[in-house]
Amino acid sequence: MGAIINLEVKKYLQDRGLLFWMIILPIIFTVIFISVFTSGATGETKEQVILSIIPGYTVMFVFSL
Repeated sequence: MGAIINLEVKKYLQDRGLLFWMIILPIIFTVIFISVFTSGATGETKEQVILSIIPGYTVMFVFSL
């Protein structure tokens, strides 16, 4: 089982497009949406939005794999 996992990880890391879609794009979306939804908000409201968006997008991107 470990050999299969190692092989798949190596394939994922070699494919730059897949690396973009799996790691970089979710980070970019998270940062953009946090900045959009917290513009003009107070400190406590910003914290609540961040605490809602990050787990939500994490679950969404994990299920889209």
